[in-house]
Amino acid sequence: MNQIFQYFVGIDWGTQTHCVVLLDSQGQTIEQYIAEHSGEGLSALVERLKRTTNCDPNEVAIGIEVGWGALVETLVENGFTLFSINPKQVDRFRDRFTVAGAKDDSRDALVIASSLRTDQKSYKQVQVDSPGILRLRELARFEEELKTELRRTTNRLWQQLHRYYPQILRLSPAADDRFIWDLLSKVPTPQKGANITRARLALVLAAHRITRFTVEEVLIILRATPLCLADGAAEAACEHVLLLIATNRLNGPATTRRWQSHQENSEKLDGSQSRRQRVTVRRESGPIHSRHWTSCSGCSLNGSVSADS
Repeated sequence: MNQIFQYFVGIDWGTQTHCVVLLDSQGQTIEQYIAEHSGEGLSALVERLKRTTNCDPNEVAIGIEVGWGALVETLVENGFTLFSINPKQVDRFRDRFTVAGAKDDSRDALVIASSLRTDQKSYKQVQVDSPGILRLRELARFEEELKTELRRTTNRLWQQLHRYYPQILRLSPAADDRFIWDLLSKVPTPQKGANITRARLALVLAAHRITRFTVEEVLIILRATPLCLADGAAEAACEHVLLLIATNRLNGPATTRRWQSHQENSEKLDGSQSRRQRVTVRRESGPIHSRHWTSCSGCSLNGSVSADS
């Protein structure tokens, strides 16, 4: 970058307060102070930087270890040039000042300001995108969290089924098929599975358009000899399974419509945005809705689940 900066600011980011160090173009420390993470605190930080530097905010380079959040957006919106850096790189720059491993906020802020002045190429300039992009990025991040949570609950479901009901895993080895979630809600124990009627089972298969198994094949699997467990073990695992299924099944029609709406919004973004800047929110089979565990309060050992499928 060819831009010449008059001042360099290092900010050691914190949840409650931020340590700020201001250097001039020669690397001399002008001031160091603490800024509170609040509306008033960030406003005071902006005003103090403008008053002390007394130049165009664009000529003030600010380094920080995060590239998002209220602090970053406040500084960018006020015209400052912001750069972010990976914390691991800051660790390497810290060795120029000390080899001690103890955490020191003021020293870290000084390290960021100094390395930004001398090694600007190691930093990435922060650009705040349009409101639509910001919203979609947040939604995409939330979708990833939902998918991660789904994988966790599905793995736990597999463990419980392997513990007391391995027959079901012959129908879905990963326990991630909604067909077996629906089947388990109706026959949550091996005993009930062995007694399910052909008509009831046929309805479940038809509802999920299952063609890889016939009714007779599923019946043979469900009527296999069950595991011999201690008294109460199957019932305990069964209740756990129903709670996990209720959690996984909360991505119903409302969630589907929501992700479709996000996709439509992404297509309405300003045409001047480059395609590389767009964030596409994809609805896969995985994401679950962000309801609470209280939705599982209707689960019972008879196989009924209160959550909508």
